[in-house]
Amino acid sequence: MSAKMTSVAAQPRLGLVGLTPTTTVYLAVAAAAIGAYFLLRDATQQVAFEVIGTAAVAAAAVGVFRTERVARLPWIFITLGLAAQVTGDWIDTWYELVDHREASVPSVIDGVYLFGYSSWIAGLLVAVYLLRVVRQLAALLDTLVFLVAFSTVQWIVVLDGVRHEGYSVGETIVDMVYPSLDVVLLVLVLQLTVRPTHHAMRVRLLTIAVVAMVAADEFFFVDANYTSGSWINALWLLSYVFFGAAGLQPSGAPGTGDDTERPAIKRIRVILLAAALLLIPLTLLGEFALHHGRLHPLAAAIGMTLVSAFVFARLWLLLRDSERQNHELRELDFLKDEFVASVSHELRTPLTSIAGYTELLEEDGVIAAETSSHGHLEVIRRSTNRLLGVVDDLLFAASVQRGALSLAAAEIELGEITHLAVDAARPAADAKEIDLQTQMEPGVSVPADASRLGQVLDNLIANALKFTPQGGSVSIRVWKAPDAAYVEISDTGPGIPADELARVFDRFYRSSGAITSGISGTGLGLYIVQTIVEAHGGSVSAANLIGGGARFRIALPRVGAR
Repeated sequence: MSAKMTSVAAQPRLGLVGLTPTTTVYLAVAAAAIGAYFLLRDATQQVAFEVIGTAAVAAAAVGVFRTERVARLPWIFITLGLAAQVTGDWIDTWYELVDHREASVPSVIDGVYLFGYSSWIAGLLVAVYLLRVVRQLAALLDTLVFLVAFSTVQWIVVLDGVRHEGYSVGETIVDMVYPSLDVVLLVLVLQLTVRPTHHAMRVRLLTIAVVAMVAADEFFFVDANYTSGSWINALWLLSYVFFGAAGLQPSGAPGTGDDTERPAIKRIRVILLAAALLLIPLTLLGEFALHHGRLHPLAAAIGMTLVSAFVFARLWLLLRDSERQNHELRELDFLKDEFVASVSHELRTPLTSIAGYTELLEEDGVIAAETSSHGHLEVIRRSTNRLLGVVDDLLFAASVQRGALSLAAAEIELGEITHLAVDAARPAADAKEIDLQTQMEPGVSVPADASRLGQVLDNLIANALKFTPQGGSVSIRVWKAPDAAYVEISDTGPGIPADELARVFDRFYRSSGAITSGISGTGLGLYIVQTIVEAHGGSVSAANLIGGGARFRIALPRVGAR
């Protein structure tokens, strides 16, 4: 009996990506050797099997000495396990070719093989310990899911059959130990496979080796017609070869971990958990479909109950962690808003002083005569006002996040508020030769906070003027419908990229057009607009116009609406 593991189909998927030249050459030569092995016959073929295994041991041993000293221990155990398997193969061949007899069971060969399995398990346990997987409850639950699922299938497919074969006690124990150790090997290597690691290629090679070994063992136990030179030997040889390749592939330990890293539900982990859930019922269905002589509904029921319980516990942990992370994110968001509010208050005080003293300087005729001709004071005032506007926006956003937005609602005429906003924006429009067009339906009354609603209209009109090129036009329209009052601001600018329309009202979001054009802003204007409008029970939407330009429409509950 030999070491065994992975599916043959896994090799082509690996390819040459990430392999060192030495590993690539070794795999190519080994593949040719396996092909040549099946062309040989009888004693020559048996010896060729051991030669390929011995070469794998040599490759793994070379890898041990090339591995960093601090990461060498797991690979020493893995190489010892491979060496024990190949030694057992040589002893078995000696019995057949020299003594012309088969070894009894149990025998020294079984002792050597089992030592090899134990050494592999020790190496994988050290690697898993280095990953610190066993210190995390979520990873432990994953391990239990795999262990129960594979153990149940192993009992159904192999162990229960061995138990009823009528062997001696020694033979039965030995033949049941091998499949049991296969399960442990598979579960341990899967813990390395699902764990993020910078030694991914080495771990993949090791996983292929273990999977090939387990697959060969399974077929060996269920195939009553196994003979020397069987195709099953290809799996054992592939296992040896990939153990050697894993040793040659440099990287250190099979994996290294971080105490702060938690085993997340990544794609490979989801796939393996799903496979574990499906493994037992599919095995049971296979028994019914193939009319297996012995059915195992009780074993399947127990296994599925345990697997389902562990998966449920895993999902509960995931939900708990998700809630905790959401709580932490909310706290961070709150702290960010507190920081913004604090900084804004600190900025606002000196800016207010600058603005006040600038006005005093302008009122002093002598100083004004010396400075106004160069527009120095105007530049100071304009820059100060812009900074004050930024600070006001930051303070408003912070107050909204704290739930401190309050409205002093009263019945107001929407057209009058809009006219005031248009008049305030006219100097900026004239400076860019932009035509401000208005169409106001009279008698449109809404219950609103006049100051906050004016802030909304100021922001939208200013935004339209920013993005409208020189000589363009901005249209402002007010009208009422039976259910609501509407304000619409449209411009002849470049419009909004279609993939950004859904995000323009996000806090601190600035469109690619604004960034590319160098248009200043904090990304809070439209967020503030939406917040205030929704606080009034209304809604705001953005859309592109046919032929170019953007349109923003506000809908507000109106007085007397049906």
